[in-house]
Amino acid sequence: MRNVYSSLVSSVAVLAVLTSVPASAVTKADLKKTQPRSAGRHATIVEAMAPTNPEVISTFKQIAQHPNTSAQVGVPGFDVDSQFPGLGLIETIALGSGAIPPDMGGASNGQYVVQMVNGGYAVYTAAGKLLTKLKTDSAFWAQSGISAKLLAPGVSDPRIQWDATSGRFFITQINVDLPNSVFIGVSKTSNPLDGFKAVSVKVKADTLGDFPTLGVNADTVTISTNNFFFGFFFTDLSVFSIPKADLLLAKPTAVNVSRFDSLAASDSKGYGFAIHAVDSPNPSDGTHQLIGVSATRFREFITSKVIGLGTPNVGITPPKVIRTKYDGSPSQGRQPSGIPYDNSDDRVSADVKQVGKYIYVTNVVPGNVAGTHNAVHVAIVDSTTNTVVADKLISDPTGKIDYSYPAIDANAAGRFVVGYNGSGPNLNISDFATVCDFDQVAVTVSCSAPALLYAGLESDYQLNPGGRERWGDYNAVSLDPSNDKAFYLYQEVPGKKQANAAGELRPRWATVVTHVVTTNALPAPGNIAAK
Repeated sequence: MRNVYSSLVSSVAVLAVLTSVPASAVTKADLKKTQPRSAGRHATIVEAMAPTNPEVISTFKQIAQHPNTSAQVGVPGFDVDSQFPGLGLIETIALGSGAIPPDMGGASNGQYVVQMVNGGYAVYTAAGKLLTKLKTDSAFWAQSGISAKLLAPGVSDPRIQWDATSGRFFITQINVDLPNSVFIGVSKTSNPLDGFKAVSVKVKADTLGDFPTLGVNADTVTISTNNFFFGFFFTDLSVFSIPKADLLLAKPTAVNVSRFDSLAASDSKGYGFAIHAVDSPNPSDGTHQLIGVSATRFREFITSKVIGLGTPNVGITPPKVIRTKYDGSPSQGRQPSGIPYDNSDDRVSADVKQVGKYIYVTNVVPGNVAGTHNAVHVAIVDSTTNTVVADKLISDPTGKIDYSYPAIDANAAGRFVVGYNGSGPNLNISDFATVCDFDQVAVTVSCSAPALLYAGLESDYQLNPGGRERWGDYNAVSLDPSNDKAFYLYQEVPGKKQANAAGELRPRWATVVTHVVTTNALPAPGNIAAK
């Protein structure tokens, strides 16, 4: 399983990390998920804010329009060009749609930045000026053509991609009905202010399709879900592939969706867990690459392809196993207050990006054999040989910082940026980034040190006392289409506590959007692991 491992797996998981123990010697024994990550909008926050309390200020006021730490300016590898607050729990509560955690979709075409979180939607200029009146995510879908009946159960888990080939933004989200539906929205033009059009696809009977992933390539828009029988027990996977041309019609349609339901996750023919269709600008080859982590074994990714796109013979290939160097079951995240938070598991949580023949994948793993802290793992996969050609571990050598929820994007030259959270006994949950170069000739990776982009404003984030203390479920990174040395990072951070109508100070999650411009100067290669 991906979220609650059996006691046997928990006791031996560290043996799978950075050791020579064969992957087959360690199993992720049971796939009995306790609950889908999207159940009940995760957890809905129903509070009345205190309108006359001067401390009740919006995220836009409590987070400065510039970095709140000096550590990120002049860091070898990049400079912060701009930084601004995205949507936060303060705004979504005011909209009546606040939820734990935010999840986060974000993308930019170089002129506009589009963001959706659980509970809200907004469009900004590239410099961070809010261009739209804040609206709920449900309102966004209603205005895009989704029926009130489908929206009534609530919506969750947004993902966003900018597709340079078509010049459109694509957004997906699910509702939390049973069976539920996947929504797919496409911007009417390259300007998101012109609005979106949307279609929906129903998940199979008696099933809640959870944790949707989104990939766009030359041919298709492909979404995957983890499936839960009656919303309680993890069973299998689904993949929905819709011709991109159908979504670009004046009246988009999902009538030609190719769907692959009941895909096994865990047996010898398993397709993995939380599988992603890669986001790729490459020319059409009639396929869409899929990748996820093994559901039963450590240090393995599982790849497959949707094939025959554009023909009557669309199908999905059998899964293939590719080995990777780093994996394991992450521990809970730490913060100065001593309150732990849910650090998820080793799934690939953020979008998977492909440039040329190389696929860039990132997930969170233990940072050492003892499993005392968590690290970010980056794997670079050669899609022509179906092998991992380089593994990189971003880890705190002191063991005092847990890194989590990484996201990644890359340019054609092999420069990539990883954005992630970090926290520890002496560090509030904060936002970090690392810039790396992948030398495609020498097949080596060199990276800057982790750079602090934004320091969290509270040391004791806890929105769900006594329950599953959620953080995440994912951040996002997107290449700036107007400058291939620049990247946008969309990250969650603890905002200041705010008073509710009862006068209780409550924690608040917030989000920060950072635009970084990478420089030509990177440090000498360090901690390189490449085949």
